Amino acid sequence: MPATHGPLVRYQCLHDCLSQTGRYWTKLELRQRCGDALRQRFDDPAIRDPSVRNFHNDIGRMKSGELGYTAPIAYCASNRGYYYTDPDFTIDGTLLTQGDWQNLNEAVSILSWAQHKAPFLHLEDTIFRLQRQVADRNIDLERILQFERTDIQRGREHLAGLYQSIRNRQCLYLTYQAFNMEEPETVLFSPLLLKSYNRRWFLGGIQHEEERIEVRALDRIIGFRSAPDRCRETPHLYYERWFQEMIGVTRWENSQLETVQIWVAQNLIPYWKSKPIHPTQLELTELRNDRGTVFQIRVYPNYELEMRLLGHGEGIEVLAPLALRKKIAQRLRDGLARYEQ
Repeated sequence: MPATHGPLVRYQCLHDCLSQTGRYWTKLELRQRCGDALRQRFDDPAIRDPSVRNFHNDIGRMKSGELGYTAPIAYCASNRGYYYTDPDFTIDGTLLTQGDWQNLNEAVSILSWAQHKAPFLHLEDTIFRLQRQVADRNIDLERILQFERTDIQRGREHLAGLYQSIRNRQCLYLTYQAFNMEEPETVLFSPLLLKSYNRRWFLGGIQHEEERIEVRALDRIIGFRSAPDRCRETPHLYYERWFQEMIGVTRWENSQLETVQIWVAQNLIPYWKSKPIHPTQLELTELRNDRGTVFQIRVYPNYELEMRLLGHGEGIEVLAPLALRKKIAQRLRDGLARYEQ
């Protein structure tokens, strides 16, 4: 059970009980109610009722004012129970400490930045209301925290409509023109996922005619409209594995999952260790020497992987698979030839 959440659940439970007018609660009843709330909240039947010591500590903190309110809790000896002396007392909106408010203000500042980068979330009204409640004019977030700017992306005007189509499981007629197409094409498409990569947005889904998973760049989408067809079922483990088994968003037709081995020069080893190029990366320590070491990843080779590897220049060497090694070598030869002209 998260230690930071347990007390808040207990405070809310005590408040809910004591807010019931005309009722006096024994210590045992309140402890049992708090235990029930904890077990339900954290879905753990093994959680015990709060101890007598914890119960008294909770009552003391609620009455002390340190939680942002002073609960009017009293004990009636004749009725042998606890109750609120003010039946109209509420803790709604007051469960945050001063430190919590400061943290919330910073979080709202980040959300305020994010709404311009992901307009499909429709955060504007919510953020405006939050800003008015937690405004702290002493914080200039731009002087503390800066994000990579992504607002030059094309195709962002499609985000809101595509987002709603995915949420509503709405099949689409998607009109799209790839870079190698002379004319746009319209396909029946089941949208599954919006993904941002390398300052561009992409739409993942199922193309009905070919019955295959595809990824379409939003900046190449001409338009889309609702289709009466039913959306295709989401492939098994699509969200968990499809994009996790490659770098970027491209998966070539008939490509196979490969074990890629890369020799890395000694001076680049700390960089590769601190910033792995893929979650499956591991070092083959038995192959390490004073010149370098070999790292291994398990991915679908694609264009994005090639660009990532080429970005390390002479500091790496692709050892396997052979097809990828030959392709990288040819790219390097072609590039060198341009400089030798």
